[in-house]
Amino acid sequence: MDGRAGPTFERLASAPPTTEQRRDDGTSTYFAFSPDGAHIAYTGMRRGFGAHPVVDDLVGPAYEVATFPAVDAVRATFHGWRDGYVHRVTYEF
Repeated sequence: MDGRAGPTFERLASAPPTTEQRRDDGTSTYFAFSPDGAHIAYTGMRRGFGAHPVVDDLVGPAYEVATFPAVDAVRATFHGWRDGYVHRVTYEF
């Protein structure tokens, strides 16, 4: 996107097919962008470490499961499940 290498993951979590990130052909995307296109958010998966919320180049903590991000003009929000609890993870731009 900007020509720089970012964090690496074994795979990325895709958007659920009912979100606004769904493409016209019904497939999902792996990335969510801020409305101005200046920020990117996604959930990266690493074997043995779990699901990590990622905003720009900032990698968040590992969760057993993490949702696809909800992004608006000022933040990206994820929900992560770990040790029987749901955590809301919010990154301000």
